[in-house]
Amino acid sequence: LHSGAPIYKYVGSLGVVAVVLASVSGSTAYDKYTLRYWMGSSRARANNVEPSLPAMGYSNSAALTFTPDTGVDLVRSLGYKGIETGGTVYCVAPILDAAAADVDEVRFWAIGQDCCMPTWGFRCGPVGNPAARSGVVLRKMGSHSSREMYQI
Repeated sequence: LHSGAPIYKYVGSLGVVAVVLASVSGSTAYDKYTLRYWMGSSRARANNVEPSLPAMGYSNSAALTFTPDTGVDLVRSLGYKGIETGGTVYCVAPILDAAAADVDEVRFWAIGQDCCMPTWGFRCGPVGNPAARSGVVLRKMGSHSSREMYQI
């Protein structure tokens, strides 16, 4: 047989298609499931975080537990719904303690999707529970993250 035979072209084409499909499905599975697991289990958890301190010190944390005097400021919450969000409302509200409220600077945010009105009314998660003081650090994880929608 010579190398120009049609069977080699079909087998070669099928091989290329198989490699592309395997790469796409493997990348999707990694982004969606495996990466989240490893990022959550391999990073530290920070306790007694004061919202008035710089947030950069906690950028490698998986979860944060705030001090007892910390709360979510529901008055300054905001929702965003635009054409590029596909109908999803992205919600944010500042996490403050007394020191952060005095300087009027926000370093930590409570976020959620479809749990507020387009301009107000943050009700994401257990925000109404006074005992709730913890949260996870949102990180961009692969191509399936919506972190870009929360950036200013």
